[in-house]
Amino acid sequence: LSTWNGTTNITTLGTITTGTWNGTDIAITDGGTGASDAATARTNLGLGNVENTALSTWNGTTNITTLGTITTGTWNGTTIAVSNGGTGQTTFNDGELLIGNSTGNTLTKANLTAGNGIDITNAAGSVTISNNIPVSQATATNQITTTSTSYVLATDMSITPGAGDYLVFFTTSGYNNTNGAVNRYSIFNNGTQIQESEVVHRNDNSNEVYPVSLIAYITGLGDGEAIDVRWEVNSGQGTMTNARTLIVQRVK
Repeated sequence: LSTWNGTTNITTLGTITTGTWNGTDIAITDGGTGASDAATARTNLGLGNVENTALSTWNGTTNITTLGTITTGTWNGTTIAVSNGGTGQTTFNDGELLIGNSTGNTLTKANLTAGNGIDITNAAGSVTISNNIPVSQATATNQITTTSTSYVLATDMSITPGAGDYLVFFTTSGYNNTNGAVNRYSIFNNGTQIQESEVVHRNDNSNEVYPVSLIAYITGLGDGEAIDVRWEVNSGQGTMTNARTLIVQRVK
């Protein structure tokens, strides 16, 4: 038996525990691969597209077009477009917002713009919108008088607020010491009377005190130009009593 190489009559064996197979390729139907090399074995087993690559080091392929839910990892691909649920942006300046743009169905970066009486402050991660409506005021409490029959400045009632458009308010109380005399009050813009602001009061009873209220809207006031209140009488002596106030509010 030590030199016997077997016979084709043997069809039944026990468990082979040692030895080397040098026979024909074992067929798939007999538990083999039907091949003597890896490539042919993969083809025979229907695994022709499987490559000998470890998944732990495989970096993917452009053939992958469907994924499940990605729960970990970092995106290092191209910028995700709006049409794919992204922003189409990769950098931002302080205060920039994303604004819908119908041209190309995109998102455009833009900052809020300051407007009339509105200031915008852009910072890292924040935008502050604040009211900026400068108000200037001149007040006086001393009594003043005039006998001028042409317009003269009401003492201390002048403000130079800077270039812009303004609402102007003036209040006081006054009288004339002569029955039938007329006191006139008006707002002036850089020396020019605002005609519609003029208030005329006829004094039917001498020394009877009455309230005075003026209002005007001035547009295009230049830098260095003054807004003031002036007054005159046609006779007698006019008096402004102890309180008078000029308020100038810029609107743009």
